[in-house]
Amino acid sequence: MPLNWSELGVNITMFFSKKYIIDKILAKKYALEMYLYSHPLFVKGIVVLIVGIGERWLLQLYGGAEQQGFYSFCLYIYIF
Repeated sequence: MPLNWSELGVNITMFFSKKYIIDKILAKKYALEMYLYSHPLFVKGIVVLIVGIGERWLLQLYGGAEQQGFYSFCLYIYIF
């Protein structure tokens, strides 16, 4: 008996549409779980951004453009 691709597609669609329906309560649960997991990462990202901008600003203020250029070059080498 040959494989009927149209029936297979309908069966797969029915399987995924019935099994993985997310209702409002489950969506809120997932959103809360994602928030609880990721909010420390978000706060850390903001702090790293402020520190990164602050260190370049202070270097420009006290060291000048040449020192900031050296710093940027060394940071580029360190990252890559």
